[in-house]
Amino acid sequence: MNHVGIRRVFITVLMSLSVAARIANADMTTEQQAAQLSTFAGLPGSRELQDGDYTSAETIISAAIRLGRRAGWVDNDIAQLYTNLCVAQFMQGRGEEARISCDRAVSLAKRYAPWSLPGKRARQSVIATTMGNRHVVRRLTVQ
Repeated sequence: MNHVGIRRVFITVLMSLSVAARIANADMTTEQQAAQLSTFAGLPGSRELQDGDYTSAETIISAAIRLGRRAGWVDNDIAQLYTNLCVAQFMQGRGEEARISCDRAVSLAKRYAPWSLPGKRARQSVIATTMGNRHVVRRLTVQ
């Protein structure tokens, strides 16, 4: 893989989005009301996520994923994009698609094998975030 000019150092700043405010179910438990999804800042579509423009965010993130795959971005970067895509889809009420995106994010994050210690720490952070989001999406969507 060619990492020159493609691999960026993304500060893993997590922005919390309240899921409870977006779900119109009065029968939610206290645990469900406290559930939050996390997104990665500084990525394509993250500003739109923060602004609540989930349709635009999904379009931008999907395009970035396609570009990243063609350009050979590392799995960790693509996992972060899939994490944000999962949130955009979930916040639009598309739970099944969100579950698929979250599953892809977890799979890619686990597959990434950095050689450096900072890379390994970043990997663990991405894995924790992707798995956390997948858990929330699975618990809050009806199968």
